[in-house]
Amino acid sequence: MSKRPLIETISKSRLCSIAMGILGILMGVFFIWYVRFDPDACDSVIGFTFLGIFIIAAGIFTLVFTVLQIINDEKQNKNKKKHASGAIRRADANVKHRILLEARYGDMTICYRRVKITNELVINGKVYDEYRAVLEFEHVLSASCGGHTVEAGYDEASNSYISVNGIRIAEKRRLL
Repeated sequence: MSKRPLIETISKSRLCSIAMGILGILMGVFFIWYVRFDPDACDSVIGFTFLGIFIIAAGIFTLVFTVLQIINDEKQNKNKKKHASGAIRRADANVKHRILLEARYGDMTICYRRVKITNELVINGKVYDEYRAVLEFEHVLSASCGGHTVEAGYDEASNSYISVNGIRIAEKRRLL
């Protein structure tokens, strides 16, 4: 079995972010070089130099953030392969947690919650899937329970959601 090259596993939006980060760094370097090369072209050489430094810092931040997202995606894919669709463990109700979203569907109580640095998909008191991350990127937690496909997650529009069989039954906008 051959492994796919990393470039094939990265989404187009992540590749675009990498390109934007590199472009920002190059623009900042060119900006500083141009201001230093031709100081008569600008009124404030120091101000434009700081602007170039800011553009470089933004490019570096974009690159680092995107690489962290890619690493996190790889970890999530490995964790998905580790466990099947069965319950991982019983959800501890006594542990300190924050309920991100909760919904009922038929005889199922579905809870999407955060315990320390772990987001959990809890169905009828059992944890079916989890996502560990200090910085939370878009992700999907999924399980098959009672003949239904249940998903909970965080999408790119900053929404937490719960869906059953592909239909969103609960959604909430999260700013932080």
